[in-house]
Amino acid sequence: MAGKQNQKDDAEVEVVSNGIMEMYNRGTRLFTKDTIRHIAEQLDKYRDNKLENNKLHFTNMRGENVEVILDPSKPPVWVDRRCNHGDRRMGPYIYYRSIQYLLAQEDMSTVDPQKACLAIGVTWPGPHPVLHHHRLPSIDETLSNTFSKAELGQVFDHVRQQWEASEQYVQLKKLLKSRKAQLANVKKIVAVALGTLANGSKVSRPSIVQHALTLSLQQMLSKMKTPDNRIIGIFQSIRDSVLRNKIAKPPMPCFAQDPAYLPRDKAVLAELGITVLEDPWAFLEVDDTSLVVSVDPNIPVRQIIADIARPVAIIQHRMMEMNCPEARACADHSSVRVQRMLLGEYDEERLGYHESLHDVSMYIRKPIPKTA
Repeated sequence: MAGKQNQKDDAEVEVVSNGIMEMYNRGTRLFTKDTIRHIAEQLDKYRDNKLENNKLHFTNMRGENVEVILDPSKPPVWVDRRCNHGDRRMGPYIYYRSIQYLLAQEDMSTVDPQKACLAIGVTWPGPHPVLHHHRLPSIDETLSNTFSKAELGQVFDHVRQQWEASEQYVQLKKLLKSRKAQLANVKKIVAVALGTLANGSKVSRPSIVQHALTLSLQQMLSKMKTPDNRIIGIFQSIRDSVLRNKIAKPPMPCFAQDPAYLPRDKAVLAELGITVLEDPWAFLEVDDTSLVVSVDPNIPVRQIIADIARPVAIIQHRMMEMNCPEARACADHSSVRVQRMLLGEYDEERLGYHESLHDVSMYIRKPIPKTA
């Protein structure tokens, strides 16, 4: 009987997957800003105990209304098998599903054709959470054995100075100058899933370097936008003199989002001029005037961007072929849409290898050809 049931389930999964592929090939988007905003608003209500009957409402790829009851005492609809990077600390959290996840449906506890067609869901650890080899400590564990805010800030400054003395920093500076015309439309920077600055007493150097890179972009691009004019320089000096005892606002808005952030991360980043947003609000800041930094995320950032916007530039690990071994182990999967977007609409500029960034590229949106 069990064998027949498994065959039936496999057949149903195949039918649903074929339907998803057909919709995807017709251009049906997996992610939209309206969907992201709607889920964010519902989760905010849930956390404020204002969500009616703890019911979340979604619209799937077929246009069907789908209901999910938030009950952390019961098994979730989707089983998150990624390594624990922090989002499980806060109870129910947003779960992003790439086209690969939708087609495989291996993350679903039971076959459900309607819920299988959702690229964004909400999940939770459940009564029997999936065990991970790389367990992230709870907030209480982390705060009991960690840096103070001041200590973490000092560590950040030290690593940042090392980054700014690196060849890659110099290369980045030259690259931005050489692409000044294409980057002129950048009005804000959005960083997604750069990670916590420290786990307990252990510094996360890659995360700090990624945030330092983000701050370098903010600083360099802001300077590029400032006219080199003597008169403006005089007024600037006067203004600086008047405001020297006040905290100056960041020259260019810079947002960051990662469920792994701890309170001390947020405090340190805020002092550095980075506005921390809760998931998924940073995605709503991504538009055609933004520069996105997302080096090694554990969610499908590329596929989300391909559906919702065309940023001026994107900094991320180099796009891998969809079926290569490295791509299968990556949570930020490529896709036909991602490849079409990056190869057809963007120029790739490779940054030099850095031990904390690895193989990173800057994808810069190509100029739109002028029509006669």
